[in-house]
Amino acid sequence: MIETRDLTFSYPGGILLRFPDFRCRPEEQWLIWGESGSGKTTFLHLLAGIRTPASGQVIIRDQDITSLSPRKLDAFRGRHIGLVFQTPHFIDALTIRQNVVLACKMSGHSISQGEVDTWLNRLGIGHRADALPFRCSQGEQQRASIVRALVHRPALLLADEPTSALDDRHCDEVVRLLQEQTRQSRTALVIVTHDQRLRNHFPNALTLTSHVQPLA
Repeated sequence: MIETRDLTFSYPGGILLRFPDFRCRPEEQWLIWGESGSGKTTFLHLLAGIRTPASGQVIIRDQDITSLSPRKLDAFRGRHIGLVFQTPHFIDALTIRQNVVLACKMSGHSISQGEVDTWLNRLGIGHRADALPFRCSQGEQQRASIVRALVHRPALLLADEPTSALDDRHCDEVVRLLQEQTRQSRTALVIVTHDQRLRNHFPNALTLTSHVQPLA
């Protein structure tokens, strides 16, 4: 499903960050753990093709995405990868339903409003479909962001700190929803976090440590 080999990233100022090799098989669920400064978000951005590595490979569904042109990479990401960020980044002038439909169209997928409503109902926020994002609670926005990431049934879901701003009850809800919905969609799940509450929820975990060194 997804595999990294000899992955490094170069920061401005001559700093090189090295990452351990990683492999996630189809339908597996992984926690990428690390303290602040260990490169968790950078690692997730490399997995998603948002950042370009200094060296190494990111292979998803037998495709080395580091070899793709920006246009082909955008198309590949839209077909195969779903992203859940700590901050949902909705368009405030559009309703929750419209935000999800727009995200699908931008990734090259066609979806009806009825299909979106089915997903929103599935995650318990169907009654908020016509609400503007800023009028929704933090938990409702997070659920909507999960719908937006999963509605086109990606092969891989990447989540960046999805629970760090949530209280214990909402944290448990989001973890359960991510696990249940990716399992039903047969989607591989990778969560990047420093939230220790998630440790007992995931049998597969990779701990990142700071492997920073000056460039030669």
